[in-house]
Amino acid sequence: MLISASQSGDVVVPPTREAAQAWTSIAEAHRLLVMAEEMAHVGHWQFDQISGLGYFSDEARRMFGFAEDVTITREPVLNAYHPEDRARVLALLNDHIAAGTRFEYPAKIVQPSGEVRELLVRGRCDRNPEGTAVVTFGTVLDVTEIRRTEQRLQETSTLLTNTLNTMDQGLLMIDADGIVQVCNARAIELLELPAAMMQSKPSFSTVVRYQQEQDDFAKSDPSFQGWVASGGLESRPQTYERERPNGTVLEIRTVPLSDGSAVRTFTDITERKQNERRIAHMARHDDLTDLPNRTLFHECLNQRLDALQRRGGGCAVLCLDLDRFKAVNDTFGHLAGDALLREMAGRLKRIVPAGDVVARLGGDEFAILVSDVDRSETMSDLAARLVAAVKVPTLIGAQSVQVGVSVGIALAPEHGVNGETVFRRADLALYQAKADGRGTFRMFEFAFDDRAADRLSLEIDLRHAISSGTLALHYQPQARSDTGEIVGFEVLARWDHPVRGSIAPATFIGLAEETGLILPLGELVLRAACREAAGWARPLKIAVNLSPRQFSDVDLPERILAILAETGLSPARLELEVTETVIINDLERARAVLHRLRAMGIHISMDDFGTGYSSLATLQAFPFDKIKIDQSFVSSMDANPQSKAIVRAVLGLGHSLKMGVVAEGVETAAQLQFLSASGCDEVQGYFIGRPQPVEIFGDIIHAIDRL
Repeated sequence: MLISASQSGDVVVPPTREAAQAWTSIAEAHRLLVMAEEMAHVGHWQFDQISGLGYFSDEARRMFGFAEDVTITREPVLNAYHPEDRARVLALLNDHIAAGTRFEYPAKIVQPSGEVRELLVRGRCDRNPEGTAVVTFGTVLDVTEIRRTEQRLQETSTLLTNTLNTMDQGLLMIDADGIVQVCNARAIELLELPAAMMQSKPSFSTVVRYQQEQDDFAKSDPSFQGWVASGGLESRPQTYERERPNGTVLEIRTVPLSDGSAVRTFTDITERKQNERRIAHMARHDDLTDLPNRTLFHECLNQRLDALQRRGGGCAVLCLDLDRFKAVNDTFGHLAGDALLREMAGRLKRIVPAGDVVARLGGDEFAILVSDVDRSETMSDLAARLVAAVKVPTLIGAQSVQVGVSVGIALAPEHGVNGETVFRRADLALYQAKADGRGTFRMFEFAFDDRAADRLSLEIDLRHAISSGTLALHYQPQARSDTGEIVGFEVLARWDHPVRGSIAPATFIGLAEETGLILPLGELVLRAACREAAGWARPLKIAVNLSPRQFSDVDLPERILAILAETGLSPARLELEVTETVIINDLERARAVLHRLRAMGIHISMDDFGTGYSSLATLQAFPFDKIKIDQSFVSSMDANPQSKAIVRAVLGLGHSLKMGVVAEGVETAAQLQFLSASGCDEVQGYFIGRPQPVEIFGDIIHAIDRL
């Protein structure tokens, strides 16, 4: 064995091989321990309670931020603890050291760099025979990342919980064993489930049993209730709707997951379903009266006729039109008209048997479907009661108004077996009731079909007459009442049919209004009259009537101006005659149109003055140049003193408003004398001259004015 001396002079005995191997093993174990502590973020330590000196492993020093040359004593270790934890840790250590017990505590430390770490310290006391703690030793675990992860998980969990509980949808998560693992607050609310039961994570079958006990599926059909009783979960995605006993409608969706679990959501679609029902109702009902509309009426009619084909029986269709409704609407306004329509709808429903259909088709048109009819007399009785009920005066504001109703009746199967035919024939019967004086009813007769065909033929002929220009114009002279001088003509359309002969103006003008042919007819009359008058030697004026349909044309002023430019007639020679019904439907637009026409130099005359209810207000609001006293007042002057008083009043009103006044329907010398003496400006009527072709007045229109 070799012996050597150290630099200090001490003799160093070389270790034996066994000792060297032992030291090597110890060093390797220490190396592995250091690696393990570093990987596990665990350090170990010990303190001598007598000397106050301690030992920190490398990992423990790293945790506290102690350099290798720092001597481990109690003071730097305690100072390393966060101020919030220092007193607590010191008190805890003192208690455990005094009692000689094990201890464990979490605490935060502040490293020299300022970084705060969270540690978990565990330790125990080693006591001497006297029972005094001599050494404490233990471990220290850096749990900073664990705590941060736990915090993130807690925040995520809180966020998820808050999200689930603030969802507008209810949600259940059922695991593969059928246990409800998640139930949010919205599901508890929508399904009215006990919160305590759901917090205990019940089985899905337990939840279903509770719902069955509460009769929650009472509004579901038996097949659905059977499906629920069998489990109520599918292995495939599904969506269905269910109404709960409290009226809430839920859309329920189930999404199975690959591990055998499932997610079920519950959406409250009550408002959506109500809106859908409301929209569906609006699509088939009149928004003013809430009666079935035309669409629903025809659906009901076709369904009833289909049933008649299978089981026999009979039904009836009644078409109704209110009489004089337009006059009320024009006089009192649309709000009053709407109120009247609602009142009439209520009266019709009270008369018609329960279960039958009363519909409003539009405007003042109604229809009734009587599902079971055995005799035509029954329908006549019903129609008579309807006519009587509508005739009763109605109070609108402070005004009592009265309208009537015309009724047409068709029976099935007597008058047809399909909806279109039966309805059309009821409408033909209505047309006949109106032609027979209104305020009455008519049962369909097969002769009405011939009349309808005749009317259609007449419409076709009128359309051809307009397009071919074969209608004639007649001119009725207008004269000064004092001198008899002709100052102009009212232009009137006449139709001499090649087969039927002369067609009354009331017939073909009414047909033109109904079919819309009044627009091309009115333009034809205006253009032809302007062209004719433009060639006269004398600058006499011409008066042309404007129909309501023409006046509703937004381009009316431009059309008239174009015709004047085309024919060369001066606007000052054109007078347009309008009635109150022409302008009353849209007062503001009418005022604007009339002002534009007057700005062009065209004269405006109010026709049939005195027949409306609001004439005075209309005169004040609109720019008329002239008013025409209706012929009904003029013709009755001889027999009715009140008519004379009315005529005098109109003349005074016109002159005070600086408007000219024309009296229509002058047929006698006495009438002319009275009008002249009363200061009427102009007169028109058979006594002055009948409407005739323009050639009859050649001497007048081409005579040279005398100086």
